[in-house]
Amino acid sequence: MYPIEACIQPGDGQWVEYLAYDRAYLHSVLCATRGFYDFALGGVFGEKAIHHLNKTLHTLGQNLAGGELATSDSTISTVLTLAMLSDVMNDNSAAKKHMQGLYQLVQLRGGISGLRHNTELQSKVLRYTPLSPPLKPNPTQPLTILSAPT
Repeated sequence: MYPIEACIQPGDGQWVEYLAYDRAYLHSVLCATRGFYDFALGGVFGEKAIHHLNKTLHTLGQNLAGGELATSDSTISTVLTLAMLSDVMNDNSAAKKHMQGLYQLVQLRGGISGLRHNTELQSKVLRYTPLSPPLKPNPTQPLTILSAPT
């Protein structure tokens, strides 16, 4: 279903690069790391996870407002991280909003084929989106993420 190389081959370090230049992605990783740790210990976000979540959302908003990071791979990765984290934490409202944002970002890039230069990200988006059909913006519509906008 997915290219085997995208699933098991080590990447080119893009995820580390994102940490260096995209503060929203950096805080999303810190939030997810701390949030999963907190969740394992007690099922709720602690103060540090909430701090990084707030930083993520604030910086992501700045990125989306314009500039080179608005529809970048790192921004898509940030939104995907937020969607997965919300989903794991059973925050369906937030997960749905993040999924809608993910769909919009991918649409702006020309659909899933617009990510073909980055097979790892493309694979992550494809692996996650089918797992959450109730999070589709409109469950009666087909998965528009798979095609370019018309």
